[in-house]
Amino acid sequence: MVCRLGISFLALWGLRRSAIPAPSALQDRLRSWIACCDPRRPIAIGVSRHARSPIALGLQRPVILFPEKLATELTAEEIDQIGIHELAHIRRHDDWTNLVQKLIEAVYFFHPGVRYIARQLDLEREIACDDWVIAATGQSRPYAECLTRLAAGSSSRRDPILAPGAGRRARPQANHGAHRKPSRPDS
Repeated sequence: MVCRLGISFLALWGLRRSAIPAPSALQDRLRSWIACCDPRRPIAIGVSRHARSPIALGLQRPVILFPEKLATELTAEEIDQIGIHELAHIRRHDDWTNLVQKLIEAVYFFHPGVRYIARQLDLEREIACDDWVIAATGQSRPYAECLTRLAAGSSSRRDPILAPGAGRRARPQANHGAHRKPSRPDS
């Protein structure tokens, strides 16, 4: 498991290094997302030919990467929704909590309870960021349609272990967050 963690780290590092700066329109959108969600850290945005789904990378200097193909296929509203979702991961410090989680998984790889809890944490992390988008935009249906488009176009290949939400298909519980109020972006 530790080797797998190292390989995933190298894959994500290579993904970040291969990224090119985002077009100015995407840079402008990043500024509006930052105004909406104050990440409290400097953030960059890039485009990658190798990324299969949007992803937030980096512990110290995070970067949001968009797949090159997606950056041109999605509407401005969909790009905003995805960008706010990835920014929510950064704002919530999911990068750090995910690192700690993966280290625990590497040490206790044999324990089924750890694997179950890790899957639940991955799911809850994504749901929390989805709630953040809905609270920021006030529109759940267009966001659900955006996620459906992303899932339909995602690759069947596995994503690096350090990016558990990237490339996920559909959630097993579609109405999982329906019983609770979405968390506010400013909390």
